[in-house]
Amino acid sequence: MKGLAQQADVTGLKYLAIESSLALAEALLKAGQPVPARQELERAIAQGERLGTRALVLRAHYLMGLALRQSGNEPDAARHFAEARKLLDSMQKETGNDLLKRDDLKTLIADSDAASAAVRR
Repeated sequence: MKGLAQQADVTGLKYLAIESSLALAEALLKAGQPVPARQELERAIAQGERLGTRALVLRAHYLMGLALRQSGNEPDAARHFAEARKLLDSMQKETGNDLLKRDDLKTLIADSDAASAAVRR
């Protein structure tokens, strides 16, 4: 997967490169490896912000929150969940409530809201 992300980046397929990095990070998280996942996510966030791919950056912040939570860093995890929610709210203002119907965002919304609530306690 890492090779695919690098190859996509080299050949100019930037969106695919970010998608591949996110998929790799997600696989690393499922394998209980939050540190390499965070490294992938840091790259994905930086690339996504440069390209203006808010949906990918949103997903990267959400996954970074999961990685930090898995590492035991709940305060930083909450910051990334809050950033994901902020991006989602911004996108929702532009697109309307249809965005909230997407299955891939329902879990993100629930986790982000729960993490924010936990930090406030």
